[in-house]
Amino acid sequence: MNASFKVPEPLLITFVICTVLLIAVHMLALMISTCILPNVEAVANLHYQTQKTVFESPHMKMNFIVELAWAFSTVLGILLFLVEICILCWVKFYGLTHRAAWVATGLLIPILIIFVAFAAHFYLRLVSHKSEVYEDGIKELQLLKDQLLTEEDDRAGKGNGNDSASAGATEANTAGSPSAARRGVQVV
Repeated sequence: MNASFKVPEPLLITFVICTVLLIAVHMLALMISTCILPNVEAVANLHYQTQKTVFESPHMKMNFIVELAWAFSTVLGILLFLVEICILCWVKFYGLTHRAAWVATGLLIPILIIFVAFAAHFYLRLVSHKSEVYEDGIKELQLLKDQLLTEEDDRAGKGNGNDSASAGATEANTAGSPSAARRGVQVV
């Protein structure tokens, strides 16, 4: 740095704040990742895995923290890094030429916009995929429920005979049964 000019104090304070935040965000994300990774590897290396095993894993229970680490390290960390480059250009070239600092700022603004647009698009895709997976799971559960109710009705119908007297009794019995109540059948 050339000693013949003085960088304004607010610019230096901004540079220091951005640098500290940049390092703190990456250290936090690294700490979270370091704490979660052994649990993910432990579940992945189990020889006998069930759906329950995966959902009882700590990384599934701490899903919010994992997503927070991702957001900190990728989104916020990269944004801070790009802002850091811009501020660093201003600190370095402040006394030499303002044109160089403005060129750096002008180049970084579209890069920031593209990055934010990509991050938003990517995150929306992830959320959309997660929503579709949950929706498919709910549909599967609904199909299983319908199958169980159908099987229960079939078993109840076979056990009561097929003549007209027993058919009327079956209707009366199933209309008051819990499975009929779940289907919304009312006794008239």
